[in-house]
Amino acid sequence: MSQQTTLSIIIPVYNAELYLRRCLDSIINQVKDIPSEIILVNDGSRDGSLNICQGYADQYSFVKVFSQENQGQSSARNVALGVARGRYVAFVDSDDSLKYDTLTSAVEYLENTLTCDFVQIPVLLNAGHSSEVFICSEKAKVSGERNIINAFTQNSLITWRVCDKVFRRELLEGLRFVEGLVYEDNLYMCEVIIRSKEVYLSDQGCYNYYWNNESTTHSPTAQSFIDMCDVHCQMYDILRSHGASKVALAHILYIISNDMFASYRVHKKNNPVTLRGAQVLKKAKTLDFLFVNTLDIRKRTKMLGMKLLAHIKGW
Repeated sequence: MSQQTTLSIIIPVYNAELYLRRCLDSIINQVKDIPSEIILVNDGSRDGSLNICQGYADQYSFVKVFSQENQGQSSARNVALGVARGRYVAFVDSDDSLKYDTLTSAVEYLENTLTCDFVQIPVLLNAGHSSEVFICSEKAKVSGERNIINAFTQNSLITWRVCDKVFRRELLEGLRFVEGLVYEDNLYMCEVIIRSKEVYLSDQGCYNYYWNNESTTHSPTAQSFIDMCDVHCQMYDILRSHGASKVALAHILYIISNDMFASYRVHKKNNPVTLRGAQVLKKAKTLDFLFVNTLDIRKRTKMLGMKLLAHIKGW
């Protein structure tokens, strides 16, 4: 590509022949005026996905196709990150789509605001399902490490997803997804957040996150639940080592406590979730969460109860 690439759009592809054209068409329709590359990584698809990828690559010079044996979404994303050349990076899942002006508006903001690390765009969750809901933060700029971390951990402003954002590529330099882990987005975003100095919450565009019965979120397994708790524990350790505030840490600690509570209620015995969560909960000081007013009394009581139970059970 002779001119410098502005935007790299990373799309892992696995058995997505039913949705892939919808995804690609929604992107191609809006990047024709932006020097872009669409990086498709076929992750061992067993359907016609690879043929579709190659068909688009034949038609559009900015569509690049890579193929590997099935190694998971994280591996596919990492392959793409290794070859991405754009100044900005967007992640899109192959069964989702984007509203027409989503990428163009985000790139325009990043081009005009050199201090911004990433733009977060509105999301239509569970698109096409009876439970769909449009999530759009009020247009705002969040500046400063502490404010960004608090907005992220309290899960009210900055989401834990990667697909509803356009990142400055230098922010992601050397950062890769952990492979073989479910809920890898959460852990990756935690690493991104501690690097960020300024974030823009846009009210333009929309990422259409379609309902998929086969997704991990909608079809959780025992292993995915263990991974989820492990991810939350790793996030706590990352934020704690980074010097995050008591408020930020308390919110992550509550999520870990909730993981433990749900798991213990089912199993009534030692299990990987309660044991992993106990490692974090036992070393946390009670005063570090007991008087955090951004958590209601019910949540603080649950945290205290799980902490006491961890000591009593010797987890």
